Amino acid sequence: MIDLSEVINTFASCARQCDLEFEAMTNTMSTSSETASTVDSTLPSAPIARYGKVLIRPYVTEDAALIYPQANNPKIARYMRNRFPSPYSEQDAINWLSIATKREHQLNFAVCRTDGTYIGGIGFIPGSDIESRTWEVGYWLGEAFWGQGLATDAVVAFTRWAFETFPELGRIEAGIFDGNVGSTKVVEKSGFTFEGRRRRAVEKNGVVIDLLMYSLLREERMK
Repeated sequence: MIDLSEVINTFASCARQCDLEFEAMTNTMSTSSETASTVDSTLPSAPIARYGKVLIRPYVTEDAALIYPQANNPKIARYMRNRFPSPYSEQDAINWLSIATKREHQLNFAVCRTDGTYIGGIGFIPGSDIESRTWEVGYWLGEAFWGQGLATDAVVAFTRWAFETFPELGRIEAGIFDGNVGSTKVVEKSGFTFEGRRRRAVEKNGVVIDLLMYSLLREERMK
């Protein structure tokens, strides 16, 4: 015959344990939310997206002093368009921000760690005419922040934000210089699909190289 008192005591013990676990989970969630709010209060602009170890926020003119020490690196410039200066001075950062912060629809943003530390930039180049639903994503991080999964987190956060914010956007693509192994890993880990190789499509520093094309569709990011 079943001892009902034992069953009741066991049930009560389980209930108390569940209450303790729920309280612990609630406290953890509350602490995480409070930490994010504390960080946000110290940022120069409110984040538009978060994922993993990064947050993405709008640029402000005061970011010039943060940008140029990170951007002034030939290892970064070698895989960027020629419009990205090298050497990169504080005045270059000021000039860039005078454009990036005054556009009606801002599409270039600062990438930061979740503690607010500035680590790089990310942005879109919208397509036009028959390719208006396709945008190109570009990004860079300071060398001190390579190899930590931060660029991947930034691309995931930024592309998700873009698809949620711009209903007309159907496809995001990335063109990676052949030889930029780090960036190919970033887009592949971010869910992009390799579409093909544009042979001898780019000339950089007098060298003609291939461009590797990757893409991400709306339904692939939002599933």
